[in-house]
Amino acid sequence: DFLKKSAVLSAIGLSSPLLIKGNSNTKTSTYDKLKSQIGFNHIPNKEIKTMNSVIHKAKTRGSADHGWLKSHHSFSFAGYYNPERVHFGALRVLNDDQVAAGMGFGTHPHDNMEIVSIPLFGDLEHKDSTGRHKVIRQGDVQIMSAGSGISHSEYNHSREEEVHFLQIWVFPKEKNIEPCYEQKTFHAE
Repeated sequence: DFLKKSAVLSAIGLSSPLLIKGNSNTKTSTYDKLKSQIGFNHIPNKEIKTMNSVIHKAKTRGSADHGWLKSHHSFSFAGYYNPERVHFGALRVLNDDQVAAGMGFGTHPHDNMEIVSIPLFGDLEHKDSTGRHKVIRQGDVQIMSAGSGISHSEYNHSREEEVHFLQIWVFPKEKNIEPCYEQKTFHAE
């Protein structure tokens, strides 16, 4: 339900194989928690006004090739800067990353950002300053609320195959909350 309800995947042009449904055994869904933190609803319906659609062709994105990392940036990020593409509403980052086997991002800090990681192919290993150590697999969605501050690392879990994942950053509604983490597995319909 989280991915069906969120406009994130459809807004970035991903098609039906990734529009998947999760098992919800809790009263408060990940979607509801995220919606309350970003403060407004991006779901198209008759009752709620939504933002206009803006299409950016893949070839117009910023990109970086560091050998071990091939990255495409929909918004200004790292060495790519486009003053017309700094963010879209609460959406700050939409990176399409491919990380070579056994490689990754060393420990680095974040604060006051909602960070969503979605492996499209392969597995991503996550460690953070709260002691959490998880593997985010294809079919999983990870949400990390950086809040008042958290440090983490992300590595390709495989020593043999590349990992390809989306990383999405959303400005929070409320700053300096206690950092938190959630990860769910979704099965294709």
